[in-house]
Amino acid sequence: MIIQGLNREVNVANEQYHVQTENVGDNLITLIFKGGAVVARAKQQIGALEGPDRTEKLRRLMQSQHELMINKLREGELVPISVEEQREVDREEKDLIAKFLEEWAEEE
Repeated sequence: MIIQGLNREVNVANEQYHVQTENVGDNLITLIFKGGAVVARAKQQIGALEGPDRTEKLRRLMQSQHELMINKLREGELVPISVEEQREVDREEKDLIAKFLEEWAEEE
């Protein structure tokens, strides 16, 4: 089973943010957007999850990272994203799109 991503709109000090967490390969990636631009990110390598409860393990890890980033956003603890990190985000988004298209083609 493929877990779609987690998405939430968060309002902090009258500013609107979008928090998105995705499973990309062996990584969990959380991006925080403001006005369409990535302002913060977190990446956690999770490796290959094994066993019959793999989907539930992945769901718990994703939820945990998603909530952690939302809490950091609300508490003002986020470190702004660097130019190099933005380049990596761009590469990861391209990889995510390619993976989606590949999976979609396999379903057809």
